[in-house]
Amino acid sequence: MIKKFVITLIFFVMCINAASAKHLPSVIDKVFTDTDISKSAVGISIQNIDKPRKFYELNSEKPMMPASSQKIITTMPAIKILGENYKFSTKLYKDTIKDEYYLVLGADPYLTKKELKLLLSNIKLPKDKNISKFYIDDSIFDKTEWGEGWQWDDDLNTSMPKFSSYNIDGNLMKLTLTPLDKQPPQIETNVFYPVVFMNYLKNGSQNDIKLSRKNYISSNEITLEGEIASKTSINVPVNNMEQYFKFRLKEGLRANKLHYYGDFMTKKLPAKNIQLIGEVTHPIDKAIFDIYENSNNLVAETVFKLAGAKYTNSQGSFENSYQIIEDFCSSNVVDLSNVRIVDGSGVSKNNLVTPKFMSEYLIQLVNNYGYGDVTKLLASPNDEYGTLKNRMLFLKDNLHAKTGTLTDVSSITGFIETRKGNKYAFSIIINDAKSTKIQKKSFEEVLLREIYRNL
Repeated sequence: MIKKFVITLIFFVMCINAASAKHLPSVIDKVFTDTDISKSAVGISIQNIDKPRKFYELNSEKPMMPASSQKIITTMPAIKILGENYKFSTKLYKDTIKDEYYLVLGADPYLTKKELKLLLSNIKLPKDKNISKFYIDDSIFDKTEWGEGWQWDDDLNTSMPKFSSYNIDGNLMKLTLTPLDKQPPQIETNVFYPVVFMNYLKNGSQNDIKLSRKNYISSNEITLEGEIASKTSINVPVNNMEQYFKFRLKEGLRANKLHYYGDFMTKKLPAKNIQLIGEVTHPIDKAIFDIYENSNNLVAETVFKLAGAKYTNSQGSFENSYQIIEDFCSSNVVDLSNVRIVDGSGVSKNNLVTPKFMSEYLIQLVNNYGYGDVTKLLASPNDEYGTLKNRMLFLKDNLHAKTGTLTDVSSITGFIETRKGNKYAFSIIINDAKSTKIQKKSFEEVLLREIYRNL
């Protein structure tokens, strides 16, 4: 069936160049006829940017799962709110009266244990003196660490780790697996963290490793099964980020020969008698790249929550972040009635949008921020990296979009400039369990080629 589909695609690419815009619906119908993708499982909305109007619609008002293409909706206004000069920040303060210190967390998704250790080196104490109190201000975010509807069986999926004020090391722990002669393979971690490994690995002819964790029984127990042929490293999402962070904090203090024997208590930074003695920062530019080129879910969720905190001048939470979307849609007359957004990344299958909503939202982004400022954030086929690196190459600089992929879901939403110079906002969403990933992605490419050629 895949072979038949590929032949169909080649036929369209070679033979439909002469089709006019008015023939586009029949072209699309033909693609459906020759594939296993159900027409009822595809939503399409194409709208002219310069003269906003419907051009082509199919199931455009049907709520569908958008996957990561939703990041355009949640994080683009968020980035504008934070500002192009925004920096993720982790700050260390000293009480000017007592030997007490405050670590103020900024939920920096790029903070590493090495940087934390360097930050702690700013604490200068006489050899015979200990730190009296060490507080952590984690108030920037609420305590929700996963999005609504995130799948419990994706607990070990490295592309969707938990996110919180305590972000560090990408919230991942590295395991090194080594086959041993006449012994079970060895499991080593790159840091100390209280976790039990049930090692059912066997020496074999290939690296075929399966990990599982039953949080309802023991959240600190990971089972490894399968076979291993050569030394390899894998990452595991941290299940208790606060605990993991505090272990890294203890290591950082010890590495700097600083003695502290108390607990790391949470306390908001006082308004008086404090002095900033150190700071670790990372610019938002890297986050923009990781969100739109690499579809990084941890970074997207963090940026979304941080923007919500700034927008409402309060703690970062999904509710405060969603207020950004509600206000944007209200002020730009975009209908939210058939839309349900429950996270900032599009990971949850509880997210539901309509293709019409997506394309209309895109047009309002252009009206508010400008076509160039919006499209420069998105992935393009001529990029060296990213989700479009090896796709849509025929379109080169004429396509700027965000892709999305989940089980049974494929989507692409963005902007296309045709060879006639017309600019369109589009959203293509496929929610189909019967077709393969290749079929879904190929359908998207055929459709966008025909839009480019004929509109």
